[in-house]
Parts: sequence; C-alpha cells; structure tokens
Amino acid sequence: MTPLPKPQTSRCPIMVNTASEANEVFRNRQLRLPNIVPYLEQLQAASSRDLSCLISVARSFLMFQPDAEHQQSRAVIARFFRSASLKQWIPQIDEAISESLDRLQNSDAPDLVRDVTDPLFVSLVQKLLGLCLVDEDAFIKDVTTARGLIEPLLPLRRVLIVQNAFEGIMALVPAPSPSSQEDSPKILPYVLWDDDRALPPQADRTALIATLAVSFQTLAEALALILWGVLQEDRAAWRAMKAPEIVTERLPNLLADYASALVLYRQADQGAVFRGAPLDTGQMVALDMLQVRRDVDLEAGEKSLVFGAGPYRCPGAELSDLVLRRALPALADRFPNLRIELDKAVLETNALIQAARALPCQGINGTERQGVRLWQIRDQEIAREIIKDDLRFSPPTMAEHLEALQRASGKDLSVAVLFARNAMFFMSGARHQAIRHTLTSFLGTNRLSVWEELIDATIDTALSSMEGQKSCDLVSSFCKPLVYNAFQPIFGLYPNDPENFNDLTPELQKFLKPLLPLRDILRLQEVLRTLLDLCRRDIRRDDDGGFLPQSLLDQLMLQSLDDLTPEDALALVLVLYGASFNMSYTLSNALYNILRLPEDQRLQAADPKWVKANMERFIIPASAGPKFIYRLARQSTTVGNHTFAAGDTLQIHLADVNPRGEAGHLAFGHGLHHCVGASLSRLTMSKAITAFFARFPHASLNTLTPVYENNSQTLAPASLSCSLLP
Repeated sequence: MTPLPKPQTSRCPIMVNTASEANEVFRNRQLRLPNIVPYLEQLQAASSRDLSCLISVARSFLMFQPDAEHQQSRAVIARFFRSASLKQWIPQIDEAISESLDRLQNSDAPDLVRDVTDPLFVSLVQKLLGLCLVDEDAFIKDVTTARGLIEPLLPLRRVLIVQNAFEGIMALVPAPSPSSQEDSPKILPYVLWDDDRALPPQADRTALIATLAVSFQTLAEALALILWGVLQEDRAAWRAMKAPEIVTERLPNLLADYASALVLYRQADQGAVFRGAPLDTGQMVALDMLQVRRDVDLEAGEKSLVFGAGPYRCPGAELSDLVLRRALPALADRFPNLRIELDKAVLETNALIQAARALPCQGINGTERQGVRLWQIRDQEIAREIIKDDLRFSPPTMAEHLEALQRASGKDLSVAVLFARNAMFFMSGARHQAIRHTLTSFLGTNRLSVWEELIDATIDTALSSMEGQKSCDLVSSFCKPLVYNAFQPIFGLYPNDPENFNDLTPELQKFLKPLLPLRDILRLQEVLRTLLDLCRRDIRRDDDGGFLPQSLLDQLMLQSLDDLTPEDALALVLVLYGASFNMSYTLSNALYNILRLPEDQRLQAADPKWVKANMERFIIPASAGPKFIYRLARQSTTVGNHTFAAGDTLQIHLADVNPRGEAGHLAFGHGLHHCVGASLSRLTMSKAITAFFARFPHASLNTLTPVYENNSQTLAPASLSCSLLP
C-alpha cells in the first residue's frame, strides 16, 4: 500500500489575538480557509479507499471552498439566508421554540441541551432544510461526528467515520418534486433547485445542504452556552430577558462571551502579506477567537467578530440572531425560576470549540411536592417565612429518626445517634440554645482576632507554595489547605493519622442529608467511628513550643456543660469541622465567579474594601457551597398557597431563594439556626480572596467550569485549574 501522506506545515502558525489583526485576516483574500480537498485526494490514492463522498462534501462546504467558488456558492444561498427572507419563517421558528419548551416542561429530568437546544436544532433543520428525520438521536450523533471534518489533517480512520456520518445526513435531504416546490415559504433545497444561478462545477446541492445542516448545530451550541452563562447570573438578570429589547441589547456581548469557536485557521496563498511582511505559501494563521472577541470594544461601536468578517463571514449570522432573539425571551418568560445544576453540567472543550453537552436544570416549577413527605421550596418569600418561624418549623429530628430506625432494624446505630444528637443542624430547644451560646462566645466576630495570625500565615504559606507555577489547581493548592491547616487547630483537632483524617472528613457532609436509608447510615457510621478514634483530645503546643490560643474543643471540655459529655463534645466539634468544608467549597466557587468577571472588576478583588462591599451582595449568594436548608413541619400549616402536613420535610433550595445585589441571603441560615461558623468563614474568605488577587493579579481560568464532586448536598468543586501568570 502506498504510504499515507504526512501533514505538511510551513513553520508554526502565526497567532492572532487582537480584533484589529483578526479583521485584517478576515478581509485578506490571500488568507483563505484551508482547502482540504488535496489532502483527501492524496489520502484516497494512498489508501485505495473510496473517499469520493467526503471529497464532494469538502468541495461543497463553504468553509473549504476557494474564494471564487465560495462567493459563487454564497450567491446561490443568499436569497434564503438574508434577513428579509428569513422573516417569513418566524411562525415556524416560534413553533419550533414552543415545542422545545413544552418538552422541557414535561420532562421528568429536565435538561436544557436534551430538551431544548437539541430538539430546537432538529426542528429547524426539518422545517427550514426539509430533512426527513427518522431517528433524531442518530441524526444528532451523525452531525456531531461530521463536525470533525473541521479538524485539520484527520487520520484515515477518522476520515472514514466522518464520511459515514455525512452519508447518513445526505440520505435525509429531500429530492425535489413539483408539488412540494409550490410550498410557501420554500425550504432551502427547493430554493436551490429553483435557482437559475449555478453552484461551482464540482459542488453538489445535496452535499451543500448536508454541510449547512451540520453548521446549524453551532446555533444550538451558542444557545446552550449562553444559557449556561446567563443562568449563573442573578435571578433578576434572567427574568429581565423575557423582554425582547433586553435580549437584543445583550446579545452581542453574550455571543462574544459564549460563542463555541475557540480557534479559526487561515492559510496563505502565494504572495500573501500579513503584518506588512510576506508569508510563505501554505503558512497557517491561527486566530484565538476567545481573545479576539474579548478585544472587540462593542460599547465603542466596533463590529462583533463572532461570525467572522469580510468575504467569509458566516452566511447564517442573521438566522442565528433571529432564533436567539426569539428563543431567549420565550425561555425567560415561561421559566423565570430556571436554574442549571452546575455540578451536573457537562461541558466539552477541545482545540477548536467549546460546547455544553448536558445542562440538567431545576426551577421548571416553583414550590412542589417531591415524593410523599418531601417538598422542594424555590420561592423566596415562602422560604423566608419557613426559615423565620421556629414555632411551626424545626430542623430535621435526625437523632429521633435514627433511634427509631435502630429499634426497627435491630442494628447498632449508637455512633450515628451520637453525631446526630450533637449536630447543630438537627438541634432545637434549650440544649441547642446553651451549646449555641458557648459556640458563639468562641466563634463570634469579636472573638476571632486571636486566630487571625494563624489564618494569615496559613494563607501566605499556601500562596507561597504556588509562586513560580504557571498554573495550579486552586482547590487542592489553596482552598482545602486553609481548612486543614487553620481550622483544625482552631477547632482543636489533632488526628494521629492526618492524611487518613483529611481523606475522611469530607464524608461528614453526607451527614447533612436527613432521612438517609439504613444502608447509607451504616456505611457513614463506620467513617464516623474512625474519625472519633483518630482524634486526640489533649491540649497541643505549636512548633515553637508556645501555646496556641485555647481551641474550641478545649473550651467545651473545660466548661463541662450540662448534657455534654467529652464524647458529645468531640462529636460536636467533628461535625462543625466537617461543615467548615463549606467554607472551602464556597471560597472555590467565589474564586471561580470572580475570575469570570471582566478584567477591570476582577482586579478590584485585591482591594479589601471591594471584597467587603460585595461579600453579602454577590460573593456569598453566588458562591455558597450548601445547596439546601431543611426544615420539618411541626404541625399542619399553610404558607402562601401551600399546605404542609405535620412531619413533612421542606427542602429549601438556596440557589433559588438567595438574592444577589442586595442583602438578605440565607446561605448561613437565619435566626436561632444561623450558622455559628459564619464569622470564621467570612473572615477567612475575605482574607483569602484579597491575598490571592493581590499576589496573582493576572490569574485566569484554564477551564470553562470547575470539576465538581458527586455531592448531593453541596456545590463542591473537586478541582479548579487556573493560570497564575499573564
């Protein structure tokens, strides 16, 4: 067999990351899209495999056609894609949007990709392009596979897979018939077959329509990414988007922030000049579209480059604009409480594109029953009334539940009962108030000054360990070490196997979920038993031989509170320490949210005044680790339009009820059940945020989103990759 052709490159690609240079590239007719046809022909000759279908596709694909052929093809499809012609399709577009929203409304497990953007994409290619789909899932899979053609110099195995996908798509393109051509408006295939203007000699109408169907997927991806981005903003911003004029105003910026294309390539023809210097024939120019889009000053009236510019500007730009301007208001109007489950979202990034592949969501309905005795509370006013009312609603009675389960099952749950009895989340009454008073006297705002030196030193040590690194994981390098190295001494926990202890303590988060099944309780109880055994309970000296301030556990031991044995005190402190991981998760989320801000705002995070001003209005409400607060109805009672029976469990969704831009979030609870560690968390986070951005002012995200732990109760980043150098 003839050896397969090897990729030929002419030096490294020239990188472009400014709007002015990108404009120059887009408008330079001697810098054109790479023509892959010669490569495919060489591959066909060398492998003796029939690649004629894919070669026909490449010759028909606007992206790969030489300039003259590209302009000839554009002229043929222009009649269909210009704004005036697209207006006649508005009823069909609105119908497609409505169908996708109905699907979301009726989904048992709503997902914005599976139930909205994918069905909308499928409906549009059916309605506008006339594709005859039998299996929607197979079609979407073929389109996603066919998109691989844009990757440079695919190996033969991938080329054959891509060709097979295009063959499947081309089989769906309708053949012309006299009766169907009388329809008004006409689908694109019939417009092309009726048009007197010819395509380039080697182009094929069916192949062209298949490539346009594949290109339509970028519209669905843009909508999904915009939803992923906008739904991380405050609720008011999302609800405002039901107004079409707001969407029209915001859309250029949203497209710039959340477009799918990351890198575009152009190839130099003979005699090409760029930056005032000649280029080698075949020299590649790579456009970093993320940086280019950010460099465009839309506020100053500069033209967006999301769809390119010049002779190769995307012909579907007007269609994308039209669909997005109609879909976003429809979604915001119908689902004002919509929210993405960020830790379950699946986002894909490769060398060329970024895309959301799954966006599980909540908030399709408001307050609703979930199961026989569980309610999901997403309404802010109802949540506040429940949280404030300690007469009608109490924390879950976990200890009583475990004792009843112990009697019914015959299993020894004494360790689990010990922890439940001493977990502040499940306490109420006089014992709760007495313990709370003691904890507040230790962890209150005015009592933490003795620990500031330790907190500052821990932050400085973590940041110093990151110095000189190009990038790092902020969770493992910064956020978690603050809990391990500062909070353990503050709480008085000195495990005899620190590594094992640190591995196990995040499991304490699982104890926050009420009414766990017996199997999970038994598994968790073994973790709790091990944590008790790992902890020593004597007063510890620091490395210099002096005494650290008295720890929380020491104070509880010395005070000898009624109904609080030494075993109770250790369990209480361990649960509080486990809850303190919420600070680490909230800090990780906060760093991620701040790093997503525009540069001028991000740089302000090094100023303690900015952090203080934004802590309660943005940082904590947008970043809180806990997902839920639980309450138990003490009696049959009505709140708003909902009647709860005695014993009903109410799951308050904090991401839905926490306001942003104003005071009054519930991330730390409220009233008698306000988190006793709130002041310690605020102090540590404030110091950590300002110190991080002061040390690393040019920090930027390496990833669209953190990698999250599989944690049903907490939005818990497992890793967050960040570049530290400019």
